[in-house]
Amino acid sequence: MASRKGIGVTIAILVGTVAASFLVYLLPEDTTMKINVSDFGKHLDDVKERAFMEDEATDELFEKLMEKKMNADEYIRIAEVSSSQINSLIIELTNSGASQEWSESYISYIGALKKLNKRSQKLLLWQT
Repeated sequence: MASRKGIGVTIAILVGTVAASFLVYLLPEDTTMKINVSDFGKHLDDVKERAFMEDEATDELFEKLMEKKMNADEYIRIAEVSSSQINSLIIELTNSGASQEWSESYISYIGALKKLNKRSQKLLLWQT
């Protein structure tokens, strides 16, 4: 007759093996962000619209700050999030794999986004 210790070890090994196999199955192999773009013009227009909304929101927040309707800590927190979102737009354009005919437009707009982000950073530094 098998001992309790032997049965316990066998069950532990089986549970460990099953758990490990599920982990291997469930964990993603490639976690890099991939963007598939089929209409580069529409994609660029969408990114421009999102950047415009971020810029408008940042300007409104700065006005509220100047009118003392918002405290500096809250402005800094929101402006940092906005800066992060603009960085995400830059990464999105960079990783889009724009075709040859669109690459110049994409590079130009990436430069504009970088300038917008620098302006936001200057406002943050000015406030701190």
